[in-house]
Amino acid sequence: MHSRNSTSHSVRSTRSGGEIATKIGMKAIRNPDEIGAAAMDYLMYADYVVLAYCWAETAQTAAAKLATGMTGEGFYKAKLQTVRKTRS
Repeated sequence: MHSRNSTSHSVRSTRSGGEIATKIGMKAIRNPDEIGAAAMDYLMYADYVVLAYCWAETAQTAAAKLATGMTGEGFYKAKLQTVRKTRS
């Protein structure tokens, strides 16, 4: 089982993808095994970024649909509520 320090993980999550890739690449120059060692964390980071983008798209679409007064108001309000709860 892979354990993580939550403080370290949250600090890493604030870095840009390019910064992380560059750091991994620089370490790999000295030790090629660094790429494999960092793969899981890097993929998890990428997953968080893509998931956040999807939630933002969902919220934007739901807000736009509510603003136009389309039918299904309850559905779109529930989408926005889910996005808000997921962020915290």
